[in-house]
Amino acid sequence: MNRIAVDDNGPGVAGEKLAALQGRLAVPMDEHTGTGLWNIHQRLIYMYGGRSGLTFAKSPLGGFRAELVWEEKEGSA
Repeated sequence: MNRIAVDDNGPGVAGEKLAALQGRLAVPMDEHTGTGLWNIHQRLIYMYGGRSGLTFAKSPLGGFRAELVWEEKEGSA
C-alpha cells in the first residue's frame, strides 16, 4: 500500500464535518461536491482498486490531514 499524507497544524475540522466530507467522495457528484477532490478519489479507485482513494482525518499535528492511498498493481515494479 502506498500513501502520501499532507498535514497541517491549524485549527482542524470537527469530526462530523470530516465524516461528511469523506462521505461526499463515495456518492455520485452533485452541486455540493468539490469536482477536483471527487475526481482524484474516483481516479485512484478506478486505476488501483477499491481500497485506494482520498481520505481525510485529524492530523497528528492537531490540524487537518489529506491522504492519497493506492495499492500496487500486479506486475508493476
